[in-house]
Amino acid sequence: MGLFKPAWQSSNAEKALKAVKKEKNQSKLFEIAKNAPDWKVRLAAAEKSNDQAVFAYMAKNDHDSGVRLEAAKELTDQTLAQQIYTDAAKNNSYYGIPQV
Repeated sequence: MGLFKPAWQSSNAEKALKAVKKEKNQSKLFEIAKNAPDWKVRLAAAEKSNDQAVFAYMAKNDHDSGVRLEAAKELTDQTLAQQIYTDAAKNNSYYGIPQV
């Protein structure tokens, strides 16, 4: 993509967040939530979409454990949220949760 990459892929977080704020297309917000290089941008896109499918995807698949937990907080599917919390307790030291 080079010089013509989308603003949400910018290394400048402020620029990327502005792009998310302007975005209205739900499928584009899902793409941003899955692929943005900055975790704050991924979360902002998920929050703007307010789509449970986006939160579920992020809770299960994001490479950042903090993002997975933040997405799990937004889930209405409490069974899935509990699975994410259990996984975090077993495998991460996020928010002071020691690895077992």
